[in-house]
Amino acid sequence: MSVIIKPFAWMLLQFYELTGSYALALILFSLVIKTVLFPFFMKGKKGMMRMSRLQPMMKELEKKYEGNRQKYAIEVQKLYKAEGVSPMSGCLWNLIPFPFLILLYTIIRKPITQMMGLSSESLGTIANALTSFGVTEVADYSTSYGEMALAQQATPFADRLATLVPGFVGIDFSMFGLNLASNPSFLFFLGDDPWHWANIGLFLIPIISGAFALLQMIISQKLNPPAVEQNNKMMLFMMPLISIWIGYAMP
Repeated sequence: MSVIIKPFAWMLLQFYELTGSYALALILFSLVIKTVLFPFFMKGKKGMMRMSRLQPMMKELEKKYEGNRQKYAIEVQKLYKAEGVSPMSGCLWNLIPFPFLILLYTIIRKPITQMMGLSSESLGTIANALTSFGVTEVADYSTSYGEMALAQQATPFADRLATLVPGFVGIDFSMFGLNLASNPSFLFFLGDDPWHWANIGLFLIPIISGAFALLQMIISQKLNPPAVEQNNKMMLFMMPLISIWIGYAMP
């Protein structure tokens, strides 16, 4: 796992030190990840298109061997072999990147131990130092996104902490007045000062993400052959909904 994470963690840190903006660093980081994974998605797309070209021949076989499913299955396998097509090839190539994406998300979720490459013991050192600096409620770094909260609290004391924990880097999570380390709230209007941009902006990010996911799915289906388009109708709404859910579930 570290073999995959370390070079990308170093890259994200370099982007941040180069730009001074965590948001811009994440955008550049995402572009690199997309570029690295692009060949896998292209392989999956080609596999789906090759399968779609077989649809007319499969329909003919279905009519020819109607009522004899065993013979139909045998002939379909022969067709796959003759054309050099695997029915699972498209899905497999699209699924391969997901384990890597989950590992890479760890870099974002754990900015101190992954992005900065500090030891887990340093988290306790930072938390104790913040207490001595007068921070009354130090973030629980053992939670899923605790490191992000701890890094945010520690940033104003970055110079002092760097002497205690060499390698510590203060991270500015702000972007256009929004705090990227905060979770958006779907019920933001029920909170204190609900119409402040910091709350409205965070609420809009998952919605915008879902809208772009929907647009991407529509364009993708328009470019697909009819047979593939028919099979992907359920995904048209599933992917945007998943995108919105992720947006509200995580910082």
